[in-house]
Parts: sequence; structure tokens; C-alpha cells
Amino acid sequence: MLGAAVIWWFPFPDARSASIDTGRILRAELREKPLPPLAEIEPVSGQDPPSRVAPGDLAEELQAASVPPTDSFRVAGVVLDEAYGLPVVGATITLRPPAFEDAPRGSSVKAITGEGGVFEFDLPAGTWREGRTCDVLITDGQRERLFLGTARLEPEMLLYARTTIDLRGRLVTNRDPLEGVSLAAHVSPTGAITIPIYAGSTTLEKDASFTILARADRIPERFLLTFFADKSPLAAVEVPTAELRSPTGADVRVTLGELELELVDQEGAPVEGADLRLARVDGKAPGSVGAQVTDAAGRVRLLVTDGVYEICAGKSGYSPEVEIVTTAVGGGKLVRRIELHALDADDHVAGIVLDTAGEPVPDAAVTAGPLTHHHDVSVAGIERAYTNEQGRFRLFRDPHEEMTLVANHRKLGATPKIEVTPGGRDVVLRYRDQGRVRVFARTDGLVEPNRSGPLQYVLVDRVHEVTASAHSWSNPIEFDALPVGDYNLYIFLDGRGGYAQTSFQVLPGDNEDVEVILHNAVFMSGEVHTSGGEVAPRASVQVIGIPDWPPEVAELLGRTSTDEHGKFKVLTGVATEATVRVEGETGAWAEARLEAAKPATVLIPDERD
Repeated sequence: MLGAAVIWWFPFPDARSASIDTGRILRAELREKPLPPLAEIEPVSGQDPPSRVAPGDLAEELQAASVPPTDSFRVAGVVLDEAYGLPVVGATITLRPPAFEDAPRGSSVKAITGEGGVFEFDLPAGTWREGRTCDVLITDGQRERLFLGTARLEPEMLLYARTTIDLRGRLVTNRDPLEGVSLAAHVSPTGAITIPIYAGSTTLEKDASFTILARADRIPERFLLTFFADKSPLAAVEVPTAELRSPTGADVRVTLGELELELVDQEGAPVEGADLRLARVDGKAPGSVGAQVTDAAGRVRLLVTDGVYEICAGKSGYSPEVEIVTTAVGGGKLVRRIELHALDADDHVAGIVLDTAGEPVPDAAVTAGPLTHHHDVSVAGIERAYTNEQGRFRLFRDPHEEMTLVANHRKLGATPKIEVTPGGRDVVLRYRDQGRVRVFARTDGLVEPNRSGPLQYVLVDRVHEVTASAHSWSNPIEFDALPVGDYNLYIFLDGRGGYAQTSFQVLPGDNEDVEVILHNAVFMSGEVHTSGGEVAPRASVQVIGIPDWPPEVAELLGRTSTDEHGKFKVLTGVATEATVRVEGETGAWAEARLEAAKPATVLIPDERD
């Protein structure tokens, strides 16, 4: 161990230190969860739905098993379907040892749920510890994931599996029948989770119909359907779940226009074999990236919906070009010419890569790319070169072009990425001292039953610059190449409403593991109306003014949107009071002060001032 991690804990005023009676929760959930009549439950994949849990106290059934050996302890429980509360039979449960325990390789254990969705484990006491968090994976007979997350080891456990939903529909367009169209279904982002959660995918039939066997942590009001054709996204449409689950399915209506891109050099000659990347950047659809190559005439033809797209075109020997294109053609055709400038023999960017001691770094890969809004779009214009024994590099690139530069080395990792216009001067890429840290989120402080869901996290340094922001299905979260310094970390566990914030210091090398205990998060709720009394669906709700949250953290974690009924629930971490800014689809907005456990009604003007 080359370094150490020093931890400062933020206070949690509502933290619960008392032990949790999981058996009581289990029994209460089974008694109180309203179950629809079996006749109202749609069979999954043409099969009969599973039998509902038999009346009586499940705890007695679990405790009826024989007493385990003294050198192990027993864990027993039940797996229920998230939406209906029905038992899941024949599912494989895999428990992975607590991440920070010195468990031998291959220590994972498996069991299969039996009648009533019941499972049990006899766990070696040396490797496993009652009351501690472990990783849990539940899969069905097709090895599809039904649960992936953390759970607390208790004598009686309750696990909620993802719900399997049949979605049906037909793509209706203004074009002739489309061939080779695929689509993916996602659950739209809600609350602090800012990414669509994948649910399933398929391809269109010849009559443009589709059926998706989707799996979701809950049944949402809408699914986000993204259609793809010829390596590019066609359209993204939110469709009500009720329509997708109706006997006839949903008619998904999309108006498609044609975008023709013509790439030429400065002499007007076509550029064949140029790479193109494009993505929609107006926030109205996922940023899926399409990839194309120009034909002998320098052309690419695409079907698109009306919107704003970022396009990057590039080819070795040319300066890349980035353009923003608005395709407001209403089903018509738009032709756009893009000029690529051919480089001269003297056009180059040179520089040196240095390690933390200022010594040259040989065999480092230096990558230059154009500046783009969507990171993956820049791939079409990337050039790469390797440093020599003196750590120097030379890229065939226009030195007057604004670009990003970064160096990667198999042992040293990546240098900080810089944005620069070299102008003929040498560029210096210098490594900073780095460390590796694992952050393990324990769920000991949560009272919610174990549900699937990703960990959403935001890592910032002490000057509130966001270093990393992502979601992770694995626990612990591993940071492999963090520059040395002080950091604040904010974590939210979707599905169980868990939250933690902590600080740590990164020193050179491998740092000690950091543990954080998730506690029940604080949420603000309410509904939004216009001044005319109408509900305001799809209004954005943004938390502002929480002292412990830098603005960047509030932007990433403290935002949501209203549902079809104008209602919302937004994460505020540990704050019991917060101010939110609410903006409707027309741009009209208002600010309101909210308190925990007191749903509020927020009024916004009917029109933007």
C-alpha cells in the first residue's frame, strides 16, 4: 500500500443507528402489498402467471429449515416481482462476497428459488458476516438480469426482481416500408437518475410491427423507444405504457425527412471514404451516435426527424470539420455541403509528454480530436501518434485548429486532457501524481427492502470542479487514475432511496479502501400547476441553494421532471428544506421553497414573460 485515504464524514442528522428487523419488514410487505387479482395480470411470454404467496407468516416457513452447522449461518428469503408482488420461481441467485473482505477467489455462492420464490444459503462465517452488505445478482432461465445491486445479509431477506413486460406496437411513417430497422426500449430518466435505463430491444417485422420482452425495475408511465437504421438513429419517441400493453399495441407515428451530406475539398472535388459521426444535441432525444462513410461522390444520405444535429466529418490528410445542422424539413429533403481542408506537408502539431518528475515518456499514445458537444461525435476527426524515446510526438494536423489533446500510457494512465490551439508552438502534456481508490457503499443504514437500481455518483474536487459523474451497477465504485488531491463524493442508490456524501484525500499509488454508509435520502415532493389551474406535465424541477451541494452536484442529482399528472419527487440529499426552480414547456418558470414531508403546489405562469 503506497498511500492512505483520510476520510472526513459529513453529518447525517436523520441517520438511524438502530438495528433493522428484516423479518418484520418481510412479513409486513407480504401482508400489506396490494396484489391485483390474477385475472388482471398479463401472463409473461405466453405462460401462466406464478401463484400468489400463500396466506400465513412466511417467517415460519423460513425458520422451519434445519439448523445450519455451527461454522456457518443461514440466510433465507423470498424473491418477489417488483410490480405485482408475486413470487419468482426458478431464478438463480448469486451472492458475491463483501467487496472489502479477504475472500478467496471464486467464493461466490448460488441458489435457485423454489416454490413461493423461497431461497436459502448456508454461508461460511469466515467469509460472510451477518448484517454486512454484499453484491447480489438474480437471473432467469435465459440468463437475463432480474436484479443487480446490493443487499444486507439477514436471516430473513426480501428481494424485489425486475418486472417482465410485453410491449407491442407498429412504426407508422411517411416513408415506404423500412428494412433493417431495430429499436431499443428504455425507461425514461426520473429523479436523480439522469440516464435512460435499458429495458429491451428487437427488430421490426416486415409489416413494421414489433414486440419487445422488456424488463424494468418498475412499470413506468412511458417507455422511451429509439429506432435505428443503417447504423444511425432514426427517432426517439416516448410512448405511454398503456398503449404499448394494449391488445392492439401502439401506433408510433414518426415523420422522417432526408438529410444528404456532400463532402468536398477546397477545390470542390468529392471526398470519398470520409468518416461521419452525428448525434442529436437539442435535448429532445438520446444522444445516440450514427456512423457513416461517404461514397465515391462524397455523399451520405440519411433519414432523420426534425431537430438539431451535431456532425463531425474527418479523413486522414484533412482537417476535421464540425457543424450544427437543423433539419426542419417536415418530411422533405435537406442538402448540406461540408468542405474539408486538405493539409499541406508542413501542417503538423508537435510536443512532448512528461511524467510527474518532468522526465520524457516514450511509447505514449497522443490523441488529437476536434472540440464537440457530444464526445463520441469527435471520433470521426481523431488523429493519433506515439512518442519516441525522447517523449516527443508529431501529429499531421492543422496547427491553427482548436483541438483537445491527451496522452495515454499503459502503465501511467492518461494525462489531463487539454484544449489548445498550438499555433506552431510545442505542446506539453504532463502527468500529475495519481492514486487509485475504491469506494464501497454499504446499505446497513437503509430500511427499504432490497430493490435493483444503479448507483449514481458525482465526484468533485475541493474547488467544485466535477471530476467524474456516472452511474454504476457494481459496488465498489473504482477510481483508477485520480489526480492527487482532496475530493467530495455524493452517492445516490436508485430503487432504495439511499444517499451518502463523504470526503477523502487521494495520495500517490494505491489508497486505502473507503467505506460509506447509505442512509435514507430526503426527497421533496409536490405538483405543478399553471396560474390558470391546469396541471403542468413534463415541467423541469431543479434544486437550487443547498449549502452542502455545489451547483454542479445540484444540476446532476437534484433535478427531475413532472409526470403526466404534474407531480414530482426530487432528491435533496440530507437537506430538509430547499428551493426549487420549476420551468414549464413554454419556458414560463417560478421558484418555490419546499419542506420535506410537506407536498407543495407550485404555480407557474401560463405563458413565458
